[in-house]
Amino acid sequence: LESSNALAKSCDSLLADGGVVLVAFERRGVDLQVLIDAFAAFGFDGAPAPCTDGAYEDIFEERQDEPSMLWHRCLMSFTRRPPFVDLTDCVSEEDLAAVSEELGALGVFGSELGEDVDVSVFAAESQKYGDALELADRDTSCWCADAFVSRGPADDFKLCRAHRGDPRTWRPNANATALPAVSAFARRLPCFAGRVGKIAVILNGRNDAGVEHADHALQDLVSEFVWVRPPRSTKRFYVVDSRGKKCEVPPSCRVLWFDDRLKHGIFPVDDEGQVSIRIDGRFCAAFRERIRRDGTFAFEEGPAVLAAQINGPPFLKQRAAATASFAAGDAVEACFGSGSVWYPATV
Repeated sequence: LESSNALAKSCDSLLADGGVVLVAFERRGVDLQVLIDAFAAFGFDGAPAPCTDGAYEDIFEERQDEPSMLWHRCLMSFTRRPPFVDLTDCVSEEDLAAVSEELGALGVFGSELGEDVDVSVFAAESQKYGDALELADRDTSCWCADAFVSRGPADDFKLCRAHRGDPRTWRPNANATALPAVSAFARRLPCFAGRVGKIAVILNGRNDAGVEHADHALQDLVSEFVWVRPPRSTKRFYVVDSRGKKCEVPPSCRVLWFDDRLKHGIFPVDDEGQVSIRIDGRFCAAFRERIRRDGTFAFEEGPAVLAAQINGPPFLKQRAAATASFAAGDAVEACFGSGSVWYPATV
């Protein structure tokens, strides 16, 4: 165990970006899972190395693609896990193209936006991140069923975040009527199985640098959402990993999840067509397990917290234990009307 941890730590500090670690492993009363777990603790995914004659060798020195009962050696490949989960395989190219076509017709890719849509400010860290087309308005009438009762601005914020994916809280508005293909796309996503909450189309202008930020730091809440980049969009998005590196989402990735407690932002692009869509909801069991298994979380308890949210955050069924407060200068999110705005807290 100590040798595996030391090897993983050394590889983490020495490996160049995009590099691959190859480890020749010989089974001598040692479980291969110990090595895999050691690398996983440093953010690596392990798999048998792609070999033409197989990655496993048995005691007769014959090679196979899969381990037999008599396997003796294997060649493992370890690559750094990106701080996001690519979900592009869950949507069709036709659906993405329909979203792009509808947004283009509305004028989001550089021409004037249509007058029949309501544009709001999309804020982060008390600054303007971009513009937004909010496709749902908030209705808090269902919140009376929650046991959790706000005792201050921190609890207000927590309630707001906890209900972002609640289908009962969000009602389609005039923007949703103007963008039926986007609304239909969101509700057809297999990861939510129809349980969709807040939907926002986020617009950034030419050479816009956005604002690097983390959405929240709540240890008992993992946001359930997907980030979508339509085919015509030129937005360059990144998520900051545990080493502080800005990991850019590759152009081939059109739909993803990341833990929004990690810092993220955009790189400036000399083009007007910078569009993304954030769709919040409640993950179905299969996708919840996929994110729990493959995701990179800001806190160690993240996978367990996500697994427990199948029927919504459990803390909504509990009363707030004590009055919560913010220090001066902290950001407070006010989620009223169709959008969310960040303000400096006052004490």
